Amino acid sequence: MAFISHHSSQEKTARHLKNVLERNGVTGWMAPDDIEPGVAFDQAIIEQVERSDLILLLFCSKSDQSRHVKRELMMAENNKKLIYPVRLEDIDAKGLAYWLNDYQWVDWIDRRDATIQKMIDTIKRQVGTAEAAASPPPEEPAAENPEPAEPAPEAAPGKTAAAPPKSETAKAEDSKAASKADKAPPPKAEAPKPPPPPPPPPAAAKPGPGDAAPLGLAGSAPDGGNGAAGLSRATWIVIGAVAVFLAIVLGLLVNALVGGSESEFKVRPGQWATSYEFERTLENSRLNASETQAFIRQIDEAAVAQCIYEDDARSPGDDFFDPDGSGNCEMSNLEMTGGEFSAQLQCRPDWLNGEPMRVWLRGTYDWEEINAEAEYAIAPGTNREFRFVTTETKRHIGPCD
Repeated sequence: MAFISHHSSQEKTARHLKNVLERNGVTGWMAPDDIEPGVAFDQAIIEQVERSDLILLLFCSKSDQSRHVKRELMMAENNKKLIYPVRLEDIDAKGLAYWLNDYQWVDWIDRRDATIQKMIDTIKRQVGTAEAAASPPPEEPAAENPEPAEPAPEAAPGKTAAAPPKSETAKAEDSKAASKADKAPPPKAEAPKPPPPPPPPPAAAKPGPGDAAPLGLAGSAPDGGNGAAGLSRATWIVIGAVAVFLAIVLGLLVNALVGGSESEFKVRPGQWATSYEFERTLENSRLNASETQAFIRQIDEAAVAQCIYEDDARSPGDDFFDPDGSGNCEMSNLEMTGGEFSAQLQCRPDWLNGEPMRVWLRGTYDWEEINAEAEYAIAPGTNREFRFVTTETKRHIGPCD
């Protein structure tokens, strides 16, 4: 299967390429056409990149600057997928140069099917090879009328295998031993002996000069003095309690020393500002193109600088990812490790007059910046549903006032 990576401005070309692939027996996949209803856009992309055999990138000036396309290439690299850059415009890569320098380019500026037929033939061979490698080898047919294995000779019932013959001297000694055993009287059963009484405890030796045990290791002697015997149970309990106490104190001390360090924060405490860039519309039952752009501007204007305090910086939550900072969102499924994150928000912002809005976020983060792709679904599941995708950037701009 071939994953077709493209900018939304090249959807028509992507659909044509998909038809060419399928005429040649290769399954193509592209968004948004092949995303099932109700499936989150970002999750569908992740799963399909992992599932596909190769990535076909339709390269143009807009895809060269698209964060969305860049992330698809990053996932393809991480999953060790074959990548075919298909050039639609006579330009060099800049934004994607790092990811595409090592690949053989295919020029498709004229958009003629014959121009890419050689690439299609190569893809057919590679996809077929991958499918053959993934399928299990056929089972070998069983041989007809197999000859049964010759059974090993069995010993006669009740008999063991014959031992090597004994010499005449050994036979005579065995006969004498058997005769003595027959004549010997049976052994008498002896009554069990009572156990010996326990020995009296040794008298405690009085310590001489210089014989006293170290403090904390002296046992309690029978006469009430300190002897060198093993530790009593009470002494061990005291030692254990002291050890636990010291461990708690040490833990609190370490936490106090490193508790305020920057290493524990996911993001930097302070003022953060958010900017939005509209990418594409997925489903629109309510707005025309100009209304859509006005709506995006409304979201951008609603976003204000947020003050992120230390608690939120350690574990960013609703307040940090809330699109307009109004506190009308609840977050779920947050994963934020290793510089990558994903999250889902359920919101009812004031500027939607109480209509529900769902947001899926996926992207990268560091100490002072977060870059994410966000899919918005307003009034999901209704005849007023509006779905669109934006790229969002959150930046630290200074300390809180």
